Amino acid sequence: MQWRPPFSDLPILGYTVTVEVSSSVGGRGREVTTNSTSLIVKNLTIGTAYNINLKAKSAVGFGAEVQKVVNTLDGEELV
Repeated sequence: MQWRPPFSDLPILGYTVTVEVSSSVGGRGREVTTNSTSLIVKNLTIGTAYNINLKAKSAVGFGAEVQKVVNTLDGEELV
């Protein structure tokens, strides 16, 4: 998956991405920290909806979190 950097007066220091199964209430997702604006998510289950949460970090902390729900059609990786 790919995203654009948010508009900010401060430099972006990195991103935290969390991926969890949508039906998992309070479940633990996979959390990844990256400096890149793209990420490949592997080992997804066919036909399963996932919550993807993304937040950017600057020198003053994390910005607002963005959430998207995606559904894997045939077990493909999210790029």
